[in-house]
Amino acid sequence: MKQLKNNYKTIAFCCCASLSTLQSAYAFDLINTENNSLNANLELAAGAFYSDKNYLYDSDRNGAHWLEGYAKYGLSGQHKTNSDAAVYGALSGITSGTFADGDAAGFTTGKERDTDIEELFNML
Repeated sequence: MKQLKNNYKTIAFCCCASLSTLQSAYAFDLINTENNSLNANLELAAGAFYSDKNYLYDSDRNGAHWLEGYAKYGLSGQHKTNSDAAVYGALSGITSGTFADGDAAGFTTGKERDTDIEELFNML
């Protein structure tokens, strides 16, 4: 009976976790003229996860609950020249993190936080 009760908890948590896994992307026009455009870009994703096994510490823990997420943010734009050419460019950063117990395999502890440059380019 205890095993059945734990299975219901697992199923309920997985249903909630799948509903709480979110991803959104947005682009906002900052400048939009005939020859120039500049956009602010934002992408967000987050997920809640559960495993009834914790493969690294299974003897002394009761599974793993963890959250993962990232935010990608930046600018992109273009400038049209007089010779029917255009210069494109973008700069974006990304911040990510893992929270709570860390993943079930033990690759993360739940305390990982990182910020990096994701894209940086300019082309003609």
